[in-house]
Amino acid sequence: MPNSFEIGRDITLDTEEYVYVTGSILNSLLNYDYTIIKYNPFSGNTECSMQYDGIGNGDDNSNAIITDNEKKIYITGESEGDTTGLDFATIKYSNDISGTGTCNYLMRNIDNMYLSWDWSDPPTYYHTLSITGVHDGEGAKINVFPPQYRLWFIMDAEGFVCYFPPSRNCYFYYQAIIACYDPAIGDTVYTIKTPISSVKKQFCGLARDNRFFGSLWFTVLDETNIYHIITENSIDTFNIDIDSIMGLAFDFDNNHLWCIASGSPDMFYEYNVSDSAVLIQSMIVPWDSLIDNSAAGLEYHEDCNMIVAVNKNKHTIERFCDLTPEGTGGVEWIDKCTLGLEYPPDPFGIALVKDTEEAFIAGNTQGGPFPLDVYSNSCSSFGITLDLKVYMEGPFTIFGMYTALFNGGLLPLSQPYNVPPWNYSGIESVQLFPNTNIVDWVLIELRDASGADSATEATMIARQAAFLLNDGSIVGLDGISMLKFYKPINDSLFVVIWHRNHLGIMSTIPLTETGGIYSYNFTTSSAQAYGINAQKELAPGVWGMIASDGNADGQVNIDDKDNVWAPQAGEAGYKSGDYNLNGQVANPDKNYFWVPNIGKGSQVPD
Repeated sequence: MPNSFEIGRDITLDTEEYVYVTGSILNSLLNYDYTIIKYNPFSGNTECSMQYDGIGNGDDNSNAIITDNEKKIYITGESEGDTTGLDFATIKYSNDISGTGTCNYLMRNIDNMYLSWDWSDPPTYYHTLSITGVHDGEGAKINVFPPQYRLWFIMDAEGFVCYFPPSRNCYFYYQAIIACYDPAIGDTVYTIKTPISSVKKQFCGLARDNRFFGSLWFTVLDETNIYHIITENSIDTFNIDIDSIMGLAFDFDNNHLWCIASGSPDMFYEYNVSDSAVLIQSMIVPWDSLIDNSAAGLEYHEDCNMIVAVNKNKHTIERFCDLTPEGTGGVEWIDKCTLGLEYPPDPFGIALVKDTEEAFIAGNTQGGPFPLDVYSNSCSSFGITLDLKVYMEGPFTIFGMYTALFNGGLLPLSQPYNVPPWNYSGIESVQLFPNTNIVDWVLIELRDASGADSATEATMIARQAAFLLNDGSIVGLDGISMLKFYKPINDSLFVVIWHRNHLGIMSTIPLTETGGIYSYNFTTSSAQAYGINAQKELAPGVWGMIASDGNADGQVNIDDKDNVWAPQAGEAGYKSGDYNLNGQVANPDKNYFWVPNIGKGSQVPD
């Protein structure tokens, strides 16, 4: 970064001999931040870099750095506090800093033609476009609506949005016009004139609504309305009493419209727009460094349930987990990357391209050509992918677990863990089962702790219902994929397996990542489950979860016979007293599973 002021103060190596340098770097506000740069010892190239700005948003100077055997990084120095002057500030980074440093810059597209700014009032450049409808790239009226599969952008002030390829075209706002821009040729292809007056107005957000072809949402700065284009000549208006919306994003799965508003502080708003625009929840944007009036653009990544926003003051792309996409669980900050020297001086939006995992950042058109910078934006780089294997005693055979519940049509289409003691609120469900090898639903829980003894319920960071297959693998709702979580890990990752009538188990040691996947096999030893005799040997050298905890209280005792098995005896169905999971509650459940297991208990830490 030759055009910035950098001071190096300390250097260290990790266990793989990668080089880390720390010091200070001058930020856009002319204050110093901690900086870390990671170098590849074999090529000599920079792997990544990142900065830290303290809570006082003043000068922060890193003086020393060290790594441990798990590649965790510790830096220390002085940081300017809010009211306390210079403080000691020591920071620990989990694992390494890959994916949390400088954004991976790919290229820049520039439109030198149609988007040159016209400052006249009213704008003469578009003055002939007085009729609502569709026009070509030079402003001439055409009589066909734009074809499908375009990329949609908004480009007047603060945001834009993508519609996916095969066509790589982009739609955006210029004053009162939605324009289609093609990055492949660097020019505007056609435009859509709206019946909203453009004089002295600043259009700020655009989101595509997947329910109707050509349907878009947009906002106007300093107005309290959001607008919904249903067809080219039909616009619905909703007053939301917020006049500082800078970006919009649409959650296709739930018909929810997300807004980001600039203010003191910046705010997220989520609306259900199935029928009108009903506010679901609002919250302060939890930027990594809280600076007011930082909101610049917004997008929603469907595959990751992730909100992606531009922070124009900190020059970052920051990502947030939508904790309950269907409800009101709020958001949680995941990570950020810092935009480099190519970052436009007046940015206003972000758009994601799903199939190429690219993010487009737009600069303002004022004063000349319109810049469109492209970055890589893969959500796979910071997610937790789990490759898990576990057996359960009830359905186990030496040939694998049997699938009698599936074969008998007894498995529920929705996850069964929304009742005590789990009280899991997830909405995992399927219309049809995607795999004929499903044994049952299980509930997977992640805990983030320094060690197994401290991995209590209070350290839980995420849960997800999933399918257990007859070979012991645990998969997502498509019946084949490994589970994916989008949560940062601060200490070490432990995994808990819950089942409705088998004793829960937890990994004895932290899961480690290899090739982007966290793997753990519970079946190879009793010691793979935390505690003493937390699993049962089902065949020589093969271990599994212990059956007959019918009331799921973590203990196999008389209650599991008298209060669960006995009232259900003789019944067929999806029953908690069916300890061998064959679809029938009968004497074998009691005699072969409950009786041998009396007195056993789960050893998952409370």
